[in-house]
Amino acid sequence: TLLIFLGIFLFVFLFLGKDGASLLLSPGDSRLIDFSSSCRQITISGNSKTTSATLYLVTETPPLTKQDAFTIEHTSLKIDQSNYEYWQYFLFPDSHFNMTVCSNSELNTQFYIIKGSKEFKKWTKGKNVKNEAFLNVINSCSDMHQLGFTASDKDEHYFVFHNPTTYAVNINLRMTFERYLPSPPFYEVPSCSTSSTGSCTLQVPTDQSYR
Repeated sequence: TLLIFLGIFLFVFLFLGKDGASLLLSPGDSRLIDFSSSCRQITISGNSKTTSATLYLVTETPPLTKQDAFTIEHTSLKIDQSNYEYWQYFLFPDSHFNMTVCSNSELNTQFYIIKGSKEFKKWTKGKNVKNEAFLNVINSCSDMHQLGFTASDKDEHYFVFHNPTTYAVNINLRMTFERYLPSPPFYEVPSCSTSSTGSCTLQVPTDQSYR
């Protein structure tokens, strides 16, 4: 298992290996990545303006600990007609989300929590998908809507505001996240760090069973 621990600023693309897949990680992410037992070298590179990332090889699966609590607030988030805004976070089980939201518009704004990248891509193409949560927001700033959600599976989660109407809407929102994440190891393990647009490479030792 490979453990990636990301800094807390902007989104960053990480590229694993010469022909590896790219990952879009959010601020503060820690991610466990499986790799082949025959792999002998791992390279990680970042594509970000302001943040770095650290790569660890571990022999034990790091515990999930409660960390990375943060809040997103908008007093007037404008969503254009027939458009949407979303936030994407990888959540481990028991990570919690809470939201208060309202709109001064008489037009409805739809809020979805969608689990999984494939499901979100289907949704963006107009297909029906299963929602983890749904809320209809309409003309409610005298009485704020509230919504709570706790993740049951580890996966990408998309927090989406969709404006299905033919006019722009403005919403007032406060979203609070409390995530459980794999902790970086506090004992000495092979590791390397990237700069914001740099890369680093780790040799995978053969004398131990690194995960």
